[in-house]
Amino acid sequence: MGGARYQSFVLLVEVDHINDRSVANVGEQQTALIELNYDFNQGHNFKYTYEFFDPDTSVDENQRTRNSVVWEYTPKPYLQFRSGIRFAEGVPQAASQNTTEGFLQVHAYF
Repeated sequence: MGGARYQSFVLLVEVDHINDRSVANVGEQQTALIELNYDFNQGHNFKYTYEFFDPDTSVDENQRTRNSVVWEYTPKPYLQFRSGIRFAEGVPQAASQNTTEGFLQVHAYF
């Protein structure tokens, strides 16, 4: 896990390898998250996110990825508006893993 900042850009990176030998016996998994934020004006943030998930490293071709492009607007503390589009790719036979979705969100923190 790590991050870096350069002027108005912030890069966040996390890579995990999970070895679960518990009762559930999930096995080995890999995950990754890369996020690039650009604060282009006070209260406005543009974000690109890449997510990777391999639920079982012993099985070929079962990885899933998501790419997101998001605009966030925070007009005042504790209130945020977010809109974006997300592209998901997974196993071709699973339609629910291969989607494109747009979204609008309002976050109120209190």
